[in-house]
Amino acid sequence: MTYQKKTKQKTRRALSTRVRLAFGLSLFAASVVLAGQLLGLVPNVNKATMQSRKLQTETLAITGSSVAETTAGLRSYHRTLQHTIARNPQIRSIGLRNLRSNALQFDSGDHQKLWKASDSARSNDEFMFVPIFKDGKEIAQLEVCYQPLISAKSFLTSPAFRLAFFVLVITFLFFYWMLSRTLKQLDPRGAVPKRVREAFNTMAEGLLILDRNGQIMMANDKFGSLVGIDSGDLLATSVDQLSWKLPEGKLPWETAKEGQSSISDSILQITDANGDERTFMVSAAPVLGNGGNARGVIVTFDDITLLERQKVELVEARKAADDANEAKSNFLSRMSHEIRTPMNAIIGYTDILQRGGVEANEQVRYLTTIQSSGEHLLELINDILDLSKVEAGQMRLERREVAIVPVLANVVETLKMKASEKNLYLDLEIDGRIPSKVETDDTRLRQVLINTIGNAIKFTSDGGVKLVATLAEVESGPMLQFDIIDTGIGMSPKALQTIFDPFTQADDSVTRRFGGTGLGLAISKQLSEALGGGIKVQSQEQVGTCFTITIDPGEIGTDVRWVTNQSLASESENHTARTETEIRFNRGHLLIVDDGKANRDLAAVMLKRLGLTFDFATNGRESLEQISKTKYDVVLMDMNMPVMDGMTAVGHIRRSGLSKPIVALTALAVESERQKCLDAGCSSFLTKPIRMETLVATLAEFLDYKEVKLPRSNSKPVTLKPAADSVTTPPNVPAELIVECSETAVNLTHPDRQPIPANFVAEFPLPTVAKSTLPEDEEFNSIICEFADMLPEKLEEIQKTLEVGSFEEIKKFGHWLVGSAGTVGLEPFVAPAREIENMVTFDHRRLENLIDHLSMLCDRIEVPQKC
Repeated sequence: MTYQKKTKQKTRRALSTRVRLAFGLSLFAASVVLAGQLLGLVPNVNKATMQSRKLQTETLAITGSSVAETTAGLRSYHRTLQHTIARNPQIRSIGLRNLRSNALQFDSGDHQKLWKASDSARSNDEFMFVPIFKDGKEIAQLEVCYQPLISAKSFLTSPAFRLAFFVLVITFLFFYWMLSRTLKQLDPRGAVPKRVREAFNTMAEGLLILDRNGQIMMANDKFGSLVGIDSGDLLATSVDQLSWKLPEGKLPWETAKEGQSSISDSILQITDANGDERTFMVSAAPVLGNGGNARGVIVTFDDITLLERQKVELVEARKAADDANEAKSNFLSRMSHEIRTPMNAIIGYTDILQRGGVEANEQVRYLTTIQSSGEHLLELINDILDLSKVEAGQMRLERREVAIVPVLANVVETLKMKASEKNLYLDLEIDGRIPSKVETDDTRLRQVLINTIGNAIKFTSDGGVKLVATLAEVESGPMLQFDIIDTGIGMSPKALQTIFDPFTQADDSVTRRFGGTGLGLAISKQLSEALGGGIKVQSQEQVGTCFTITIDPGEIGTDVRWVTNQSLASESENHTARTETEIRFNRGHLLIVDDGKANRDLAAVMLKRLGLTFDFATNGRESLEQISKTKYDVVLMDMNMPVMDGMTAVGHIRRSGLSKPIVALTALAVESERQKCLDAGCSSFLTKPIRMETLVATLAEFLDYKEVKLPRSNSKPVTLKPAADSVTTPPNVPAELIVECSETAVNLTHPDRQPIPANFVAEFPLPTVAKSTLPEDEEFNSIICEFADMLPEKLEEIQKTLEVGSFEEIKKFGHWLVGSAGTVGLEPFVAPAREIENMVTFDHRRLENLIDHLSMLCDRIEVPQKC
């Protein structure tokens, strides 16, 4: 309750109805007295005073005329005036003015200062003047200055005011006494015996007794406390004056009175005196008289406000839980599919290799596929771990001075191949100028940009993606801004509202066509905010999308070197020249401590390629024995092992006084695990599976090495030419962003079937060439050739199956094509094949279009020359 409300309520309680009525009546009586004064019904003291002053002034003037003939007479007259002022406190000053010279002949009191007769041509209550005659001529003027009749003090002491005040006091006391006697006889509480009222006041529910007109005859204390009004103030008031939220139909007591039957368990809401909403369970019963007619109603109020609030909260909590459960189910469904696809390749090829009899070139091909599938799985796991770390507040940023152009160039170089595979452009531009160095976490910034640009490439079929960097001025200071602009499928306004929610994609069709878990943008939002900025999006369906990422660049000094779009090329070339090098270690003997043979073998292969020597240990105890016998430059120590774990072993090594570098190996890629390893005495930290570049960078901190320049690559991304008349143009997409197809979808459909609808063509655009993303390698070429030879037969079989209507066989074909096309790097096949696999109901027309589309893609496969 606010202070104003409390004060208002206290004032209302202090001024009872009886006091207010008595004061109003007495005030009316005093006003009548004052009105009588104004109308002349009461003698006017001021008028009598004015008459007296006029008479006195005239008398003084006559006296002056009789003595004005001699000088001695004037002196005597002057003394008379002085005595007059001294004896009459109403006179402030008197003066005798010569009319010829307009100068005072003499004065009494401060007449020169007080007299203001010149301001008025007539005498008034304060200034009066009378002429003095000699020989029948006016020779002088008698001026008298009186006390003013009208003033605050004189008004308060005037008889009229004193009479009005007297009437006010006397009538107030009289009316208060009379009303107390009268209201006592008319008190509604008289209808309810005192013992009954006291009993009602002990009730836990609110209670009202109403008469037949809805006037409150009695309200117990509980009801008064519920509505925030004193129960005594409710008496003789209408129950309808309270702030009820009227339900449909009539109020419960009205229904009970009219039907002359009890009403129970009605729900009614009210806004109490404090402005709070309250909910009551109301029951009403009529009070019947001798003739069986309702003479009143008894109403009880059970406060269920808390229960209703809890009910609403439960409904909201249930909805939130259902939404979370649905999001979890959708996420698990997507994750299941995303994980099963690479796992199918890993398990299948591993099984083939375990059976033996595989040629060497085939082994390389299988292992390459296993590695790429494992990398994809690792990306999924890292996304989930990153999101959980950010939401748990465990994400640690390492802000340092970073050269921004190398970061941007690295991001573009990383994703340019992915864009080229889809015949898309990926450009980097600078709008205005940006500082060459900023203070940020380059690893997390790179992750945000790769997530967002990779997402833009995935949802773009024609045109390309542009990364624009600029320095934006905002109220808080300069912010480094990155705009990722694509010409992709765009998003609806509804999709934009949830695009940054975890596990969320625009809709299910997006999941079917493009896959993914819906984590990338959620992670990007969290990371960009952690970097001191944020991320927002603008999009239009079938036109494109623009993601705007901002980060805090830190303090920008006055001596900063600026980079513009003109100087970007030279900056990028310098970066490329610096990055096209390889580290070669001069020497190094390492100890690999791991209880898993596969992990030891993998580390051994990597170290051999780096020209380093090594020994093995399978647990912490063996490592201590090995270290006591041999001098190692670096120890790679697994943290979780039998007999003695890595933490314990590191503790023994440090307590023995050895300070050799120890690199922790663990599968727990979380900040808390990293800090735990460093606190135990480890020098650095690596997560499994170990990447070659990460291992090299870590060992470079402890071993001597040299950088060897590598040959420069002259590869360039594929640039699309604008198409003016492509039949695959989606609605509202500018013509210059559309890929020109060599044949139309209509001409390539089955001759007995209807043409493929335009919206279907827009949903699955046909590339000019379907090219594999696998490296140009003899082993990989054989996989592509085998798939290209097998696919036409499969498509012919499935077309026959469609005519028969075997839905399960068609879905099995879709499942096979998703895995096979993904394995050989033919991405255009994956989206339509995934839709076939995920179909719930048999849609003959849709399946015809999908199979025709796959047939057209099959004709566009670019097979290696050696097939």
